[in-house]
Amino acid sequence: MPNNETSTVSDNLAVRYGLRFGYAAGLAGLAAGVFTALALTPGGQGMQFCLPGCLLFLIALYLFGEVGHWTARRVGTISSGTLAAALSGMFSGLGLTIGFYGARLMAHQLPTTKLTGADLVFVLAVGIAIGTIVDVGLFVGIGAGVGAFGASIGREQYRKQAQQGPA
Repeated sequence: MPNNETSTVSDNLAVRYGLRFGYAAGLAGLAAGVFTALALTPGGQGMQFCLPGCLLFLIALYLFGEVGHWTARRVGTISSGTLAAALSGMFSGLGLTIGFYGARLMAHQLPTTKLTGADLVFVLAVGIAIGTIVDVGLFVGIGAGVGAFGASIGREQYRKQAQQGPA
């Protein structure tokens, strides 16, 4: 049965690493969201922004795996690496949502309807809220999956270090 003190330390470490990598993943998500919004400009003038958006998504994937690896290498459990990567994924999803909808708002590219005033604000707020929930949920899942993969590698390194003993 695991020790509660050890479990608390590993959870604290997972949250700490998740927040550290989450800031970087959030910035990558923010930039990816802006590039995605620019790529969707009417008339196809923004297609040159697709590749940078994809590259930033790949950077976020790398960060999810790396935070899982670092955390598990330090703690020795896959669950701590998965938790850290899921937290990092939450920040990435929030960054993507803020970047995407922020760029669309600034470029006045949000869908136009015959609604005006408070009805339009309500419809846009509900749409953005649903988009945020979907994006964050998707990135938490992606982060947890990729982080678990990285954590499995980190756990093996932890075991090898534990077998060798202190240097």
